[in-house]
Amino acid sequence: MTDMSQLILSNACARSYKTKKSLNFQGCSLIGAEADNIINRLAQIAASNTQESRWLESSGDIRLDRALGILLADMAHIFSVRPGFAFYDGIGDNNAMAYRQSYLPNTNGTVLFGRKLLTAELARDQNGDFTVMGICAHEFAHIVQYQYNVYNRLIHRQTTVKRAELHADFLAGYYIGRRNIRYSAAQLVTLGRAWEDLGDNNFSDPQHHGTREERVSAMEMGFRMAMRSQASLKQAITGGLYYLRA
Repeated sequence: MTDMSQLILSNACARSYKTKKSLNFQGCSLIGAEADNIINRLAQIAASNTQESRWLESSGDIRLDRALGILLADMAHIFSVRPGFAFYDGIGDNNAMAYRQSYLPNTNGTVLFGRKLLTAELARDQNGDFTVMGICAHEFAHIVQYQYNVYNRLIHRQTTVKRAELHADFLAGYYIGRRNIRYSAAQLVTLGRAWEDLGDNNFSDPQHHGTREERVSAMEMGFRMAMRSQASLKQAITGGLYYLRA
């Protein structure tokens, strides 16, 4: 993992949840009564303080937990959000998602990260951790959309969730550009290839997230905005809306 020292996980708290059910998605956001049920179950696990809950709080790799904790604290700071963060296993775990409901006290929203997805991205190449950062930033960006009341604007009168997803890509790129780290060409190439893999051409599917080109372009535009102008978060949110003509 990339060395991301000096910060400690505070309000973005890593927990884990195991589900046997298929999940109901709105883009990569969980919705409806099923979301409420999962949130309630997460809260029960978090409060149980059992051997099971303590095991589920960890990815199983202490160094990975520490690095992710540092990363998520930095992300929470730059995005000015405080979501709970959970790993999960089972059907649909080759994905990551965000939703409005909170399962931990003093947090706003929740981000879930599938263990299968985590394993796959870390195995992509030596820069796989950089892709994990991008995916986490994308999901935190959805929390930003909820907190700043722009998510409904993005999906208003749309047949797909594409605008909301591309806006999250834009903000993920903004986050990467805001970090005081010099990135290698290899890291950026790995992230670009991963984002290409996330694109799709299912234009009529309500879950269409954007084509490969659209997703990479949105992230690049957010990255450039952060690098060139040192834009504030609110400026980035507005810039993403303008970019998508939303």
